Amino acid sequence: MENSEEPGETRVCVPAAAPPGPPPPPPPAPKKGCPKCFRPVDADAEYCPRCGARQGGGDGWYFHPVWILVLAFAVLGPFALFLVWKSKRMGFAVKLLMAAVILAYTFMCVWSTYELIAFELRHINDFREMMRELSGK
Repeated sequence: MENSEEPGETRVCVPAAAPPGPPPPPPPAPKKGCPKCFRPVDADAEYCPRCGARQGGGDGWYFHPVWILVLAFAVLGPFALFLVWKSKRMGFAVKLLMAAVILAYTFMCVWSTYELIAFELRHINDFREMMRELSGK
């Protein structure tokens, strides 16, 4: 056999192509914890396979800060605090600020209602006294 290498040359061995086989398995899906049962759930799952809890909560239109304020001032009042704390669209500082605004608005509404009722009761009593004086009793 004759050596075909020249001095100073290096040989490169290229491995033969491997026979086609089954493709490698896909990497495992990233996991996250279920907020209800705390068991691992695939990151792209919409519902927990064990307890059935929805995994993507906090992204409905009613979790937007503007709509939370509209609902709080027009309909829900302090019950909108649930939406504030469940929303994923706001940071902790914004949630605290919104909770303070909603609670202040609620206090103002309750105080105004109290003052209105007290005002009406005073006028009803004044009217009753005036009617007693007119009737002579």
